[in-house]
Amino acid sequence: MVVKLSDVKPVYSAMFTFSDEAGNLRLTVDWQEAQDVGNEKFSFEQLSKKWTRLERDNGKPTSLLDVSLTDLRSGSAWQYDIHASQAVDESRLPRQLVDFANNLRFDPAAAKKESRDALFVRLNPHATLRSFQQRVSYRYTIANSDFKLELSRFQDRVYPARTASIASGGLPTLYEPRWSLSVYRTEWDTMFSQNERLSIGDQTTWQDDVATWFPYDVGPGISNSADADEGRGWDQLIEKLQKIETLVQSANAEDV
Repeated sequence: MVVKLSDVKPVYSAMFTFSDEAGNLRLTVDWQEAQDVGNEKFSFEQLSKKWTRLERDNGKPTSLLDVSLTDLRSGSAWQYDIHASQAVDESRLPRQLVDFANNLRFDPAAAKKESRDALFVRLNPHATLRSFQQRVSYRYTIANSDFKLELSRFQDRVYPARTASIASGGLPTLYEPRWSLSVYRTEWDTMFSQNERLSIGDQTTWQDDVATWFPYDVGPGISNSADADEGRGWDQLIEKLQKIETLVQSANAEDV
């Protein structure tokens, strides 16, 4: 059981993008240290592995929502976005890509070192890549809600076009590590997953009202009357974002 913020185990992610005429293919794999393993050795488990197809024109996920909420006084902004990409069954992939995914190996020692440019995943040297991103994320539950706050450190490697082969000596451009902070609900993923393979004429079970997507806070000291405004959950989310922004700005001020 996690009782302190320092007890939260990071999630290690690797995202690979491959060229394809029908639209680039993306493989995303997540790992996390197993809880209560009962010995001194590090034990990691694979949380998920997923293939998706990106837009043919721009090689990116499809943008469904792109809105910025800007504070005109500070110039800071929260970006609200929804992206979608087509899920791809592994049975429909070229054998080379399937082998690439099956041969990936997580390196616990490299992950624990947290070295600036070290790879914590071992790659098949015969696969052709367009880009590769490593990400280390810490996920926290925001009090009195089911919203998650995710703090991530990520680094991109982009391979030269047409010669993006590790085996052929195509060296990637290594970008500086970056940090990101996002807030989301895992329930959103659950609801949107119903759309992945929705048959013609069928519909999802989720409602498209504000209360479904931005529910009221719950927990000790939280009071939501029966006649509360439907948008109260949205207002509470905005309040959370403002508090988070204040904390981030305070941390930045201390580092200056």
